[in-house]
Amino acid sequence: MSVMRRIQVGFLGGLLSVLPFMQACQDQELANQLEELSEELEEAKQINNLLAFRQTILDARVSEVLVSNVAEEPNGEWNLSFEDGSVYQVDSGIVAEVALDSASWKVDFTLSDASEVSGHFIGNLSITEEQIELNPFNSAPLSALAQVSTPVKGSFVVTVKGQDGDVSDIIYESPNVGTEHSLPIIGLYGEYDNTVELTFVSATGAVRATHTTTVTTEALPTGLPTVDIVVPLSNPAQNTLFLVNYRAVNMPFMMDAFGKVRWFSNGFTTVRKYGLQIFANGNVGYGVAGAGQGSVMEYTLVGEFVREYTFYPAYENAHHDVFELPNGNLLVAVNETGGETIEDQIIEMDRNSGAILTEWDLRESLPTDRLTFRVIQDGADWFHNNAIWYDERDHSLILSGQAQGVVKVDWDNNLKWILAPHEGWPEEYQDYLLQPTEAEGFEWVWGQHAPQVLPSGNLLLFDNGFGREFGAADQFSRAVEFEIVENDNGIGGSISEVWQYGKERGEEFFAPFISDVDYYPTTDTRFLVAGSTAFSLNYVDSANMTLTPDPTAIETIMVEVNEAKEVLFEATFSSEGKTGTTYRAEKLILFN
Repeated sequence: MSVMRRIQVGFLGGLLSVLPFMQACQDQELANQLEELSEELEEAKQINNLLAFRQTILDARVSEVLVSNVAEEPNGEWNLSFEDGSVYQVDSGIVAEVALDSASWKVDFTLSDASEVSGHFIGNLSITEEQIELNPFNSAPLSALAQVSTPVKGSFVVTVKGQDGDVSDIIYESPNVGTEHSLPIIGLYGEYDNTVELTFVSATGAVRATHTTTVTTEALPTGLPTVDIVVPLSNPAQNTLFLVNYRAVNMPFMMDAFGKVRWFSNGFTTVRKYGLQIFANGNVGYGVAGAGQGSVMEYTLVGEFVREYTFYPAYENAHHDVFELPNGNLLVAVNETGGETIEDQIIEMDRNSGAILTEWDLRESLPTDRLTFRVIQDGADWFHNNAIWYDERDHSLILSGQAQGVVKVDWDNNLKWILAPHEGWPEEYQDYLLQPTEAEGFEWVWGQHAPQVLPSGNLLLFDNGFGREFGAADQFSRAVEFEIVENDNGIGGSISEVWQYGKERGEEFFAPFISDVDYYPTTDTRFLVAGSTAFSLNYVDSANMTLTPDPTAIETIMVEVNEAKEVLFEATFSSEGKTGTTYRAEKLILFN
């Protein structure tokens, strides 16, 4: 082998021996680069996870979604549960420390980079006895008011636990979302250790915490009636109550479907109050009756004064009815101050300013000398308006005059029709008299109350039967529904009876005065209140009649029936040693 050949072979052998070393160096460099890249990626991932976690907590704070639970797993990961049901998993090495403050509803996170972020956490709801005041305004003894501050925004659900199962609970859902809460507690029982639950919820209704407390009340006052449930109400809706304007002690009350008093007002004086109702805003409204009295009052259910709508001295005596219009304005049955006649004026009051916007003087639209039915105060009480109904269909009023009948007038006080026996009406009013479609046997209404227009357009009212057929017919009371077809010229029309209930019950259901009836479209039922069944009537003629009370008799019969006249609910009132009456009553779903 030549020298050159030997040199070449030696060089190649050396080169081959160096190649593995060179490859190893290149692999190590690549490995180092990969390791550095991996570390950079891990660091970036850590930073990204830190930022994502921080953003999650901040987003929850902005949207006011609270952390409900924080749990560390054995592998160092964390699970965060939120009140909306979502769960956030946090990788190990993100959270270094967690501090919970149940009093301030705060959770502080110290992160692995030593930074901090805070969120809201569901903590403890602490409410003291001093924060709940029973009967705070001294006029509604079965109510209370809770004043509560919370560290975070939310609202409350207040539940007064009932004695007759969950359906007897009275539940109030506060519409206000905030940190300061004034919570009415309505529906307490008298002389009872009432269990009350105050449940703090999110804006979406998620339950955060519940505080349970006891509110002890005093015994009910004397004078309220004894309630007997004759036919129980099956499957009553939640918050079903009956608002009763009970006249024996001038003390309105609300009872539940089981006949137990859950609210009453002792803020009423001896001056009578009429038109008692729950306004659309949930407050209690009524008119103050009597000479020199001239206002409609508005209070909350806990008895706090809201406003007085005054119409004195132009008018006085808010007798019989107050009607809240769809726009909030009030129609009030009043007297003209110093007038020669009474109970024949209606006014519309602006709900915001209190100004009188519209006036109706029935002496301008009806004859005042038709006294065929009854005579009181030498004809001064010639009409005796006992009810107002606003007919939205044509912007008119339907009025019940106990001494005359039911009439309809437009917004300008022009007469449209008269629903009454045809006896005694002057010639110029004959065209206004509704004409029965039945050839014979049609039964008119006598001393009626509470007319209202049904969704069908029919007219429902309570026919007391006071002096029926001028004393020549059997005595009974009933709710009756009429179909009225008005003439095209807007004057008069035809009338036919389409439904009635009460006549079949005879004299036991006879209520010669006051009383009420309401229609409930959601159940297609009628709720009747025969409010003076303890009185008997001896009717001789329009100038000779006697009402005689029987202290041992049933005072009031309240009954709910369906279209088929099936009795769905019935309750009676009685009292010992006196004869009470119920001016009106209505079934309502409180806070609905």
